[in-house]
Amino acid sequence: MKKRSVKRIASNIFLIIAALILIYAIYAVVQTRRTGEEVFIFGFKPYIIQTGSMEPDLRVNSLIVVRQGGFDRVQVGDDISYRAPGFDVNVCHRVIEITEEGFHTQGINNNQPDEFVVTEEDFVGIVVFNSNITVFIIYAFQNHPVITILTILVVVMVFVAIKILLSSPKGKRAL
Repeated sequence: MKKRSVKRIASNIFLIIAALILIYAIYAVVQTRRTGEEVFIFGFKPYIIQTGSMEPDLRVNSLIVVRQGGFDRVQVGDDISYRAPGFDVNVCHRVIEITEEGFHTQGINNNQPDEFVVTEEDFVGIVVFNSNITVFIIYAFQNHPVITILTILVVVMVFVAIKILLSSPKGKRAL
């Protein structure tokens, strides 16, 4: 196989994987907001940061991915997700101290540590990824799904057209 073919195949595989990850993230966030049930696939779940308590590291509307479980692997400095009393959604804060009772946490933008201790029962998982790039897409999908789907289709068609143009032999352009 030629190097160009291998690069093209690798590029296509990467594009497909990226698209599947994005579709999954959008689905999981929308489904959780609609039903209130947690959707973990292969032990991972995306969340949207809803407050400024973790800014500037995790901005409002940032996408985070939480790996389910791992209570015994948490270290001071890890960002974790947990169910907190009095909150309708999971909280994501940084672990500032580990005691026999559990984890003491604090939003890095908050002046005081949280008033409660995170126990294994309340613990959801460890933040393993965060991004501000996908926020616009998820927000748009939640508020304008038809426009978002059309926009994604147009972007995909443009990428396909560019790929066809770049892969056509010189002098014989497709389209």
